[in-house]
Amino acid sequence: MIINSLMLKHQYTVEVRGTEDVWISSLSTYFGAIIGGVISGLLTLLGVKLTLEKSTDQVNETLKEQQRIRDEELKNNAIKEQLFKLYHPLNSMIAMFIFKYGAHDFNTLKYDERKDLIEFITNNEIYADKELYIKILEIRWAFKEGEYNKANDFYHEISDILTDSITIMKEQLKLPNQEL
Repeated sequence: MIINSLMLKHQYTVEVRGTEDVWISSLSTYFGAIIGGVISGLLTLLGVKLTLEKSTDQVNETLKEQQRIRDEELKNNAIKEQLFKLYHPLNSMIAMFIFKYGAHDFNTLKYDERKDLIEFITNNEIYADKELYIKILEIRWAFKEGEYNKANDFYHEISDILTDSITIMKEQLKLPNQEL
């Protein structure tokens, strides 16, 4: 329609050879190809842009999920290390003392047993959380200063912290808990 209206104007600035029928079909094909090419190019560009955005979103989601999985694995490995290097061995040591002495205090333990306990927690205190770490420092100083009544209190607090912490760690790692 555009070409037809242009061709019907009788004021050509350039002399045109041929009839309007020839020029209309020629120019229609020419301009149709240009306009069609531009439109299809724009549609293709839009399609490529949408595809790239969708692909980028999927890649970002995958990266976030992989990061979450790595963070979870690191957290679980840290908990396992705490559990197996400090909490469980210390809990086992205290359980052996309970088996040997029954309900007991820190003072009930032989000097070598107290010394071994203090040495073990000192060597592995890096695996303790903040609450346990403070109690380890307190029992160590009480033992060093010969304040065994204070050491008794810290010993029982450590035992309570161990019980609670081990239960929490086992839940985080999805390990079975023994219900009594």
